[in-house]
Amino acid sequence: MTHGLQSHGWTLDEAIRRVTNSTNGRPEIVSLLAAGKLVAYNCGETGRWSRLLSSDFGDDWLDDEKRLSKVLIFPILHSPDVCALISGSALRDIFQNYVLDDPEVRQLSIEAIRADPDTVRVLEGNWQPRGAAEWPVNDGILDENDSYEWTESELGRLMSRDTPDEVRKFRHVLRLRFGTLLKLLQSGKLRARGDPVRGDNQEILPTIWSHHDFLLDAKAGDLVQWNDGSDPVHRTSRLLGRWRAIYLAPTVTDPDISGHMSDQFMGPSAVVTTSNTAVVPTSKTTSRDACRKWLIEEMRQSPDQRPAPKEAYRKQALDKWRGSLSSRMFDRVWTDAINQAPAEKWSSPGRPIKSLQP
Repeated sequence: MTHGLQSHGWTLDEAIRRVTNSTNGRPEIVSLLAAGKLVAYNCGETGRWSRLLSSDFGDDWLDDEKRLSKVLIFPILHSPDVCALISGSALRDIFQNYVLDDPEVRQLSIEAIRADPDTVRVLEGNWQPRGAAEWPVNDGILDENDSYEWTESELGRLMSRDTPDEVRKFRHVLRLRFGTLLKLLQSGKLRARGDPVRGDNQEILPTIWSHHDFLLDAKAGDLVQWNDGSDPVHRTSRLLGRWRAIYLAPTVTDPDISGHMSDQFMGPSAVVTTSNTAVVPTSKTTSRDACRKWLIEEMRQSPDQRPAPKEAYRKQALDKWRGSLSSRMFDRVWTDAINQAPAEKWSSPGRPIKSLQP
């Protein structure tokens, strides 16, 4: 676990202040932890930090004050295990669940919407409540010159003098979440793959996620690019689709950002790839079972719509369990997972319906 863990997490009392409406918000915190909206870590007798599982939050969890004093709570995107917790999921789902539906973002949105009702459009996936819908993916995401940014600088206060404080606070935390996700992609801690629209490779280079020409369509989970040749007279599009049906996978285990790769998430036989080495499962049976478990979890998150083509899941699985999972074995596991999830819609041939949209 990271050396600086304690300086980045919240105590229980701070978590209550940030994400609940009540001073007696402990039950709500427990519900958020059990639902996977927040993640908690416990400091054991040896001084090592370990992630608590949903099964740890029993009825007596709030009664143990000594244990609670050694617990730190994180938003998912800021947790030491963020790569393990979110990899393998569609970018659209990650953005919805951990940026827009982040508990602190949702809590701050209540007052922000009261101050400016149009703010609700941001929670619907729009970058600006009035204006651009796509989210810029560049290092200026936290630019203090933006009138919506919360900052104590003189320039920031001047630029945002007509923006209610409630909206500025809401936008600040929202951007921190999105900015953290971008840093994981920019650094290569997470790799992004998608269905290329214009003949690109499936792999999206980390440098794309800091390029000023690219934007995220958060509602669809697609990456688009400014069209320099757009012509309003002939109604050519101002944006060009580049990748759709994007999903994320881990690359490097970095304790400064992602912490350790959790067996509870990836399965004990998962491949953890670094820049130089890969840990390969020792048993084909173990990797088959781990792959089945992973697919069942993916299918249960979206039983009525497959977020990405089957081939995208095949590629990811063969990367995770390299050397011990064959393409033919994946096909058998795929069928088993559909039956066990159950997720009949995943058996439909071809690409997901969403990925066919322009």
